[in-house]
Amino acid sequence: MCVFCVVCVLCYVCVLCYVCVMCVFCAMCVFCVCFVCVMCVCFVCVLCVFCVCFVCVLCHVCVFCVTEWATDDVLFYSTLDGLRSSSVFCLDFSKNGCYVCVLCYVCVLCYVCVLCYVCVLCYVCCMFVFCAMCVFCVCFVCVMCVCFVCVLCVFCVCFVCVLCHVCVFCVTEWATDDVLFYSTLDGLRSSSVFCLDFSKNGKISSVFEESKLDVFVEVALTRDQKLLTINSNSRSSSEVHVIDKENPSHEPILVQRREPDLLYHVEHWKGSLIILTNTGPGQEYQVVQASLSKPSVDSWLPLFTPHPGFTIKDMDIIEDFGVLTTRTPSHHLGLTVISLNKPDVLYFMELPSWSCTFEPKKADVRGKNNTLEFLISSPVHPPNQFCLLPEEALVLSCQRQPPVALNPVLPLQDDTPVPITLFHAARLEALKEAPMLVHVYGSYGRDLNMEFCPKKRLLLELGWALAFCHVRGGGESALYWHRQARVEGKRKSVDDLVACVQHLFSSGVSSSSLTALTARSAGAVPVGALCNLHPHLVKAVTLQAPFLDVLGTMADSDLPLTLEDREEWGDPVGNPEHRRIIATYCPLHNITPQRYPSMLLTAYSADSRAPLSGTVKYTEEIQKAVNSHFTLNQTSGKYGVSRRLGVSLSLIGIRYQPSCGAEAVGDVALTQSLLYTVCGSKVNSSLVNNIISA
Repeated sequence: MCVFCVVCVLCYVCVLCYVCVMCVFCAMCVFCVCFVCVMCVCFVCVLCVFCVCFVCVLCHVCVFCVTEWATDDVLFYSTLDGLRSSSVFCLDFSKNGCYVCVLCYVCVLCYVCVLCYVCVLCYVCCMFVFCAMCVFCVCFVCVMCVCFVCVLCVFCVCFVCVLCHVCVFCVTEWATDDVLFYSTLDGLRSSSVFCLDFSKNGKISSVFEESKLDVFVEVALTRDQKLLTINSNSRSSSEVHVIDKENPSHEPILVQRREPDLLYHVEHWKGSLIILTNTGPGQEYQVVQASLSKPSVDSWLPLFTPHPGFTIKDMDIIEDFGVLTTRTPSHHLGLTVISLNKPDVLYFMELPSWSCTFEPKKADVRGKNNTLEFLISSPVHPPNQFCLLPEEALVLSCQRQPPVALNPVLPLQDDTPVPITLFHAARLEALKEAPMLVHVYGSYGRDLNMEFCPKKRLLLELGWALAFCHVRGGGESALYWHRQARVEGKRKSVDDLVACVQHLFSSGVSSSSLTALTARSAGAVPVGALCNLHPHLVKAVTLQAPFLDVLGTMADSDLPLTLEDREEWGDPVGNPEHRRIIATYCPLHNITPQRYPSMLLTAYSADSRAPLSGTVKYTEEIQKAVNSHFTLNQTSGKYGVSRRLGVSLSLIGIRYQPSCGAEAVGDVALTQSLLYTVCGSKVNSSLVNNIISA
């Protein structure tokens, strides 16, 4: 019956069978036993409504074993007879290929995707990228999010099919069950917001467009799900529009027009706006309130200004309370809870001393909104779940973590205290002979990454000390911490790192012969500068996706992020002083013939933020400098041995996320093996060999 199956051929059972991409197509057909054909060429069957498709007949009498396309129209395949592969066939769609098969093939390439069942296929391929099969489609998110529209759009132009040919979804938010707001990507920049209304035949309307090239746009719902915000942010300024979620067709309301150095973030509470903004003393963050009818800065009323030394890191609104993630003068995380009904009523709760990161969970629109669930962690503590009950001033912990010695120390650099977070398992007195891994970032006002990392926990258990230097340029100590090391002050990040390492040594923690530096992306700038200025200060360096050619990158306006990043590093093209300053610390342009630390640089060919070319140039220049230094030493009778310089280039992968687990393991193994070999000589050799062989 299956060979001439009325049900299979003339009805949607074939389509539905194909829908189950990851399950057995033939499970819905009693007589079909073919699975491979579903994954290979069973799309041919989809439009076989008026005739018996050759492939359909074939899959009823045999099982595909191996398929290979010779051309776009010719498929060779072998078949299974039981468990034995015995025959090879050729299927030529250009010669007597069924009309439907040819149409189906064209549909897969999105030639007539609007009018055929390819829209259905686009919907059903939920767990693999439909657009990978289409030379014109580059959109993945549409498949996962709103591609069900295609199922309904059989007789009209399908929005998703058209849109996925011209743009890539960046962020989506549902206003109602029928209205979707989304931003789109233009290269690496999100610049436009659109509204898709399913209640109006899939009508698309432009909501917002940002013309400035250094500004990025995103859409987000407030935590109470009442307002949709359009956030248009640069490195140093903000502009926010809000839309009533229940009236998505209304014009967006501008909260405050963009002003230089004015940053703000908007939440909603009972018809008013609760705003986190840097209008506090010293241009630091404070919380203000404004009405929706008069939301501009002239109408902002202060609700909470932190005490000197305290820093607001983030804000959440939980029913009638504002919950602020704060950092204390002693560099510990805590929660400040203020009553929005009575702003004078507030309390502060310090989180465990080992907590380094705070991650609130997204509000559940179906659940209660009177609690805040969050995770805290550290580089050596896995995420630990907590729950805050603001009304009861109570924090509940779901787990308990054993304490690990944590010593914040504060060296001084030009009268500025620079925090260091130090993790160690051994007693402080015993750290003199311990290997140490020093971490640094110090750019864009972002905190140094302090999330849990199993390999760092392993190092700790093997006796290593882990130091995290919160140098200027990062975001650990309020906004001024970043402002001090931008553009003209960027060299301060380098000076802070040097001071931190020297302070650790003078405090009895490790030594230069046992110390390694590690950083990623822009954190490579202070590390690379330190290697040029004080190459004997550390023994080894590991850099991941490193940004090393500051001068060349900032001078090239054609690169996607240069215009935005000039707010951080300066403009060497339009400002000669900026060029002079960058030239004093740029890692690539200050390499000299000398002995450098052992190095491992891991870069990714598909990295559009830190181009591979900069890493390759740096590697070549370092190798030339080391060889030149070694040659000079031989000529002068000094027979020193140059240290190793390792470079790992992951040719398939994206930033910080290699394309497969093997590459990720390989990156970790390379890094760990360098650290153990160069700095951790006292570690069990069998463990080192296991890591290297991984």
